Amino acid sequence: MQFWVYENTIHRKARIHCSDCSFCADGRGIHGGGETISGKWYGPCSDLRSATAVAQNTRQPDIRPCGVCIGAADVSNSNPGAIEINSSLEDLAQPEPWDWDRREELACSLRLNWVPADRVILDATGKLHFPTAPTSGGLYRFKTKYPDGRFAVYVGESDNLRRRFSNYRNPGPTQQTSLRINAWLRELLSSGGEISVALVDQATMSSEAGTANANFSQKSVRRLFEQLAISVEHASEIESLNR
Repeated sequence: MQFWVYENTIHRKARIHCSDCSFCADGRGIHGGGETISGKWYGPCSDLRSATAVAQNTRQPDIRPCGVCIGAADVSNSNPGAIEINSSLEDLAQPEPWDWDRREELACSLRLNWVPADRVILDATGKLHFPTAPTSGGLYRFKTKYPDGRFAVYVGESDNLRRRFSNYRNPGPTQQTSLRINAWLRELLSSGGEISVALVDQATMSSEAGTANANFSQKSVRRLFEQLAISVEHASEIESLNR
């Protein structure tokens, strides 16, 4: 049996594989190309000990055998090669965690305020007309009322709210979401429905360290609050148009 070592330079780890492992395929990898943008294969190695030496030569902090092909190897007497593999795994035992990295609990509460900005209407040309929005990042909500009295909402985030509304008014041919929202809003208004636009004027994050205003210039923060708003809407009886 031969062995290969895959070094992932991005995640700083090395894994030792049997040559017939589905993740290895004799050093070709799962995509069949061998070297990838995140690392490369070394081998073949004639035995596990030499493969271990190759893995250690990468000087990556996380070096382990593959949990699929080596960790699950057969240890029966009918497979003496597998006995050698498992008995040698002591050399690759997972070390104890560092004493400075301890279990910890994270707790945080999120709060945001929706403030109605104005209505969406159809202008004289039949195009959507949105209220003036800031060019900064933030969250927006379309709350709609159908002619039969039903309500529906759509929540989104953008690094430039004014540009996002402009995209909904004049969607490009490849902007699938903008095309979908444009068609939905125009059909709703044409049938006598009503649309209200709300923006978030304040959002806070609270933890044991205190309370801070959310920084909507960061996409990760906007997405966090967007998912909060969508989850709350999904839990209500109002139809959510977020997929």
